[in-house]
Amino acid sequence: MIAPIRTEKQTHETSELQANFVALLPAITRRANFALRRWRDEARADLVQEIVANCFVAYHRLAQRGKADLAFPTALVRYALRHVLAGRRAGGKSNVSDVMSHQVQRTRDLTVERLEPVR
Repeated sequence: MIAPIRTEKQTHETSELQANFVALLPAITRRANFALRRWRDEARADLVQEIVANCFVAYHRLAQRGKADLAFPTALVRYALRHVLAGRRAGGKSNVSDVMSHQVQRTRDLTVERLEPVR
């Protein structure tokens, strides 16, 4: 794939967009950690990162529409939390044949359990 040439204006807009999102990032992670306070530590860390990624995608969409000033951390986290808990990841497609996928487990009512070691 041949990448398009970026202009100076696009680079400036991108860096400004990223800087504005980084300013929101501490509030986003704080609210995400609070929303997931009952989850195990390792699962919570993964979900918080998914929420941050989903928040950036939503923030970017709002910025493209010219509504970046309406992006509040609480609303972004609430929106992202619903997406993440529903199995809608920010950066890829889900495999409907993978038994380990949370979305497949939920839709097909499957349970994956750890096998205890045989002694």
